[in-house]
Parts: sequence; C-alpha cells; structure tokens
Amino acid sequence: MKNNRKLFGIIVLMVVAAAFVCGCTSTQTEVTPTPTEVSTPLVTATATEPVIMGEWILWREGAGQTLGPLGDFQAFTPSVDSEQFMNLKIQVISSDPIVVMFFNDTELRNFENKMWTNQGSYTPISTYNDVVSSVLEESSDEYLNIVLYNPSQNTASVTDATIWYMV
Repeated sequence: MKNNRKLFGIIVLMVVAAAFVCGCTSTQTEVTPTPTEVSTPLVTATATEPVIMGEWILWREGAGQTLGPLGDFQAFTPSVDSEQFMNLKIQVISSDPIVVMFFNDTELRNFENKMWTNQGSYTPISTYNDVVSSVLEESSDEYLNIVLYNPSQNTASVTDATIWYMV
C-alpha cells in the first residue's frame, strides 16, 4: 500500500513537472498582418488628389516606433502574398513633425541609396511635410511604398502609422 502511494506521488509529480515545462517554454513566430476589410470615410490631404472609392483593407495597425534624429526613416511596402498595391492610405500620429513620402519601387531604392551613402537623387510621387496627425491617400499607376522620414537634427519622433490598401 505504501509503495502504491509512492508510485502515485511520483506520477503526479512527473505530470506537474511536464505541465510546468510545457507551459514555460515558448517559440517566437513572426506575425504577418492579416488583411481585414474596413469601411472608412474618404479623407484626402488636398483637393487635387485623386478620389478613390471602394473598400479600404487594413494592412498594418499603428504601433509606436521611434524615428531617431539625423534623418532616420522607416519604409513600408504594403503587400499581401507578394502582391503590391497602387492605392494606399496612411494615418500618421507623430510626437514631432515628420515627412511622409510615397514612392514607386525604383525611387524607393534611390531614396534608400541616398540615405545610406549620401549619393544619388530620388523623386517621390508625393511628399507631405510637417505631418503630426494626418490621414493621407495616394493613388498611382505604379506600385506604391510609404516612407516616414524624420528631418530633425536633434529630436527623435515616436510615430504610429496605420496603413490601408485598396485593390
């Protein structure tokens, strides 16, 4: 009888230890944004921008990120299953004024080359200066990329960027 209690105690202890080990280990997985459809009112930065009608699909929800001083930037290439988009909308909230630029693929590479090597030139499809809180839309006949650029020489900027696309 005493041996049965010992055996039962050992089994219970092993089950608890196994549960503890399984619960304390984790694996890191990369989370890919899952597109969800949202309807939002049409908001444009200027009256001369093209009017885009239809359903905006959420690609990336805003998450605080810091753009360091001295020209730090963050580039986004919205895509789903390797498909890029020609209609993008971004909502930007920033602690300090930043520059928001839309680029085609070639000009994005030119911009990155200029930032990394200080050589060459680039031409954005559109540029919005002194953005602190705005919703900006862009439409093009080429695939679009978005760059958030901190022009400050002294101050880092914390930004939230929510990005939508339209097929």
